[in-house]
Amino acid sequence: METLLTTFKTKTPSVPSTTSVPYPPPNMTWQRDLTLRSIKIIDIGYVTTIYFLLAFFLSIWVDNKLGEFKPEEQEHKSTSRLVLECILHIYLIGVLVYVMRNLVEKIPFPLDGVQGFIHLKVKEVTNASVFTFIFVLYQKNLRARLDYIRNRLYKKESGPAPAPAMGATPKK
Repeated sequence: METLLTTFKTKTPSVPSTTSVPYPPPNMTWQRDLTLRSIKIIDIGYVTTIYFLLAFFLSIWVDNKLGEFKPEEQEHKSTSRLVLECILHIYLIGVLVYVMRNLVEKIPFPLDGVQGFIHLKVKEVTNASVFTFIFVLYQKNLRARLDYIRNRLYKKESGPAPAPAMGATPKK
């Protein structure tokens, strides 16, 4: 067994060690650590601001291109067609999130390389959750369409009427 392991180690290319590296590394001073953490905080704010601005303006643009949702124009459409339109809208959002995430990765960070800082190692660069949240939040068309579908489906159910909201007086 020992010879098999020795043979394996000599025949395989250099593989990074799986042992954990102590943090901070022995050669890192507290000033360098503080500098790197400060740069990382600045980078997170930078990336978040970029994602927010892209999502906000792109969301407004998509809403303008799709037009205002008008319930009276949707009466003749089947529920399945409305659901399909929502699915296509969500599909479009998914594609835009992917494209924007790849675009933001290409935007340079002014402090990249300072004290050995690597911009692409910050998780927020490749995590487009801020973009997705803001983008969907400002999609008036999609939210109105989903509300319309929910109301249409709810009206079709033949169950008891919903309970009144707290503090509301029941209608007679």
